[in-house]
Amino acid sequence: INVFTDGSVHEMQLTNQGGGVELKRSLRLVSHTVSDGTRTVVLSRPFAGATPAHFSFSARMHGLSYIAAAGKSARYGYHRVSDDGQLALRALDGTTCVCDTGADDFIASDVNPPERFHKNCLPEPFSDLQRLKNPTCALETYQGGLRCCRNGNILLDKHQNPWDSAEHRLTYWHKFRFYFEEYRPASNSRPASHQNLVRFFRETEAQSGEYDVMPAPSGTPPRDAIYQITGHFQAKDGLKMCNPRTSPHCAGRGRAGINLVYASGHCHAPSCIKMELWNADTGRLICRQTPLVGTAPAATASRPYDERGYVAIPPCLFGAESEGLLPEPFLAYDTNLTSIKWNNNTYAHYGEMAMWQMRGYQSWQPPPVSRTFA
Repeated sequence: INVFTDGSVHEMQLTNQGGGVELKRSLRLVSHTVSDGTRTVVLSRPFAGATPAHFSFSARMHGLSYIAAAGKSARYGYHRVSDDGQLALRALDGTTCVCDTGADDFIASDVNPPERFHKNCLPEPFSDLQRLKNPTCALETYQGGLRCCRNGNILLDKHQNPWDSAEHRLTYWHKFRFYFEEYRPASNSRPASHQNLVRFFRETEAQSGEYDVMPAPSGTPPRDAIYQITGHFQAKDGLKMCNPRTSPHCAGRGRAGINLVYASGHCHAPSCIKMELWNADTGRLICRQTPLVGTAPAATASRPYDERGYVAIPPCLFGAESEGLLPEPFLAYDTNLTSIKWNNNTYAHYGEMAMWQMRGYQSWQPPPVSRTFA
């Protein structure tokens, strides 16, 4: 809401470092007074937003976060002062709920002690799960997923027992092959041969840890059956500045940002269509991950991941041009990132994830690179 010195009021939808987009007028100016250098503006509007771009209030809301700023002039520019806070909301003609965090209860288990259900679906701009009314965010609407597995149970009918005979048990083996180069410490004439790759992790579902792929209406053609979620964060949100010798999740002492070397989204087959990670400040695509369906009758040495009946999900790799890789993107800690995940939703799917599991090394802002193209 923009209020100008002439008393005019404008409703704007915020944009990233911009003046915003003006919305259809829905506010009614009740009063506008100035006393002792303080301007007081009283506005009213309906509970429901006039358009999807307008905010809609809820009778269950007991507070509203806000940001405020005073400009230097009527022209858009950097603000003179700014503030943020929390508005307490109360009903004028009825009772007001002091606190309502939803049902706080257990998902029952007949084997192990139950565990209290808890979810923390962050609101926009962190994630749009709340706006989409995704069932994963509350016990009252939870339909299935990771929280059903916390007690070590398998959700089966009572007469089914997966442990009654050896034929129901799956035995498998893993074989690992590690390639390495000896580490060469830094000297006065050359840098160290290796950089410590730290974990760079963030969820599109923003601290929910999972979400539901809601089914499309019956009869929707598969090409149109698409469920999309979006999350926004800064690079620093995916790092923990703690001692890397204490945890693999610790990135160590901060510098100016991170050079990205590896990026891979949590793309569950077969419903995952693709995942994308964008630099929201520059509009450049950082990583697009798309599952590849195998077509060959059998895998070969030259195409080890192309086999009918299997799906490969190649990660995004960055590094030396001599190795056929794209340059490592440098992400300053305050770089704004946008993550988008698309799923086919012909059928419902529970416990879906849209996490970015990445690796990189902390670094300083690199100098601009001048390249000549023929």
